[in-house]
Amino acid sequence: MAAAVVSMLVWDIARDDGMPPVISAEAGRVTASAVGFTVEIEISNRSPATAARVEIEGTLRRDATPVETSRVVMDYIPGHSTRRGGLFFTSDPRRFQLTLRPLGYARP
Repeated sequence: MAAAVVSMLVWDIARDDGMPPVISAEAGRVTASAVGFTVEIEISNRSPATAARVEIEGTLRRDATPVETSRVVMDYIPGHSTRRGGLFFTSDPRRFQLTLRPLGYARP
């Protein structure tokens, strides 16, 4: 088991060609709760580079005016992979334009 983990880490490092991660985020289902709304998001890394502490910002806008912002930090996104998370809002995201953008990452 330990050899498999080490092999995976070595493989992950070997695939990294020095290029930065290519991070994108897409919104999914919106769920209402007693305290607000959750937007499920899918974050993809389309490069071989691994990214850590990836921060994603979601902003609700009415026309060009920001109404509310939420952020999430994904601990680890290996190259060519997808992770899922959620953003919390007090306003209903279905009533506004939602924009998602990655804010930054760290090299693991």
